[in-house]
Amino acid sequence: MPIVAPLIGGIFTLVGLGGEVLDTGAAWPPPRHIPRYVNPRATFDTENIPRVKIRRPEVGPCNVPKYNFEICRDQINKQPEKIVSSNPSEGVVRFEKVPPGCMNLATVLTSSCGDAVYPFPCGSDCLQYTGLTDNQMQQIFEALSKA
Repeated sequence: MPIVAPLIGGIFTLVGLGGEVLDTGAAWPPPRHIPRYVNPRATFDTENIPRVKIRRPEVGPCNVPKYNFEICRDQINKQPEKIVSSNPSEGVVRFEKVPPGCMNLATVLTSSCGDAVYPFPCGSDCLQYTGLTDNQMQQIFEALSKA
């Protein structure tokens, strides 16, 4: 409803009935995003304030930040057990004893970025992939091997 009064007042002013019929006291058109009680000249001068340099995180495959891959690598190197890989059947690869940081990256370890290669969790530390190409399989083996 507060918008209607200035609009009607603007129409009456346009027609020539301005202050005689409805005087809203509002300027039409309204000022650009400046509330009435703020003097535009009283705002702070921001030219002397240095710009903040925001460091963007470096990204790895599928635009996932690289620190996620570093967490995975650190957890692989710190765990006493080695990740066990097996081929239960043709075209299927299973990895057991996978650290939690690498479980979070399960879908991007092949660098396929969601192109129909989805791992199936077979436990809290187990991943199983099906239908991988030789290149994708090599990438997973490299990603899950100790550095």
